[in-house]
Amino acid sequence: VTPRRQRQMCIRDRVSVGAATLADLQQVDLSRARLEDAIRTMDERERMAIAGLRAAIGDRSPSDLPTVGQPLLARPQDEDLREAALRHPMLAALDFRSDAANARARAVGASRLPTVTLGADWIVTGAAVMQDTPDSGKDAVVAGVGLRIPLWQGTYGHDIAAQRTMAEAVRSDRIARGDRMLAELEVALSQIRDSERRATVLTGTLLPQADAAYASVLGNYAVGQSGVAQILLSQKDLLDLGVERARAEADHQRAWAQLDQLVGAEVPRVPVTEPENSP
Repeated sequence: VTPRRQRQMCIRDRVSVGAATLADLQQVDLSRARLEDAIRTMDERERMAIAGLRAAIGDRSPSDLPTVGQPLLARPQDEDLREAALRHPMLAALDFRSDAANARARAVGASRLPTVTLGADWIVTGAAVMQDTPDSGKDAVVAGVGLRIPLWQGTYGHDIAAQRTMAEAVRSDRIARGDRMLAELEVALSQIRDSERRATVLTGTLLPQADAAYASVLGNYAVGQSGVAQILLSQKDLLDLGVERARAEADHQRAWAQLDQLVGAEVPRVPVTEPENSP
């Protein structure tokens, strides 16, 4: 028999002997029905989330997706994450784009200069078939000199300015993205610390206190010193704290995923082994 079923049987027994009213039992049944409805709603939302996840990763297998166990609370290992974020592959790609634009500008600048070409051809003729042919067996050598002078210098100048402007724009975009990534990095680190603090305080302090308070109210009700409303209110506080802890753990994992994305690699973690009790 589950503890919830025991409490319901206790209330029904008290109603049967006149120690509790029918309104108390109806209030408990209403709370139970609302809670079961909320659980069914969460089950459907979980199915929708799983369907979205399967679509995102392209999984069509009929087997269930693997799930992780208890979320691990962790802190980043002591290292310079700012430098790691500034070495992100996305920022490196912008550096390559800027260098390519500068290289194209230099190539266009070289194209506007005069070009001198020298050439030589050697034609092997071999000996003539007929005897006494003049210059028989003498190979022909042809030399050539060419001069190319670009006339439309203004067009070349515009192309060079366009490539240099593009390189400067990409460089500015790289600096702006780097600044945004550093700001987002600080936000992710703050969220990791805050969610870890909330989860540990809820686990080590608030939930034990709420559980003790609920047990105390339930004991008072057993001896007729408290009502059903107090029990339901105390149980609601316990449930809300449990949900809040689950949300803190989920926020912690999302913040870690954001941090790994900003750094461009998996950041080393230092597990938090014991909860920190609040003062």
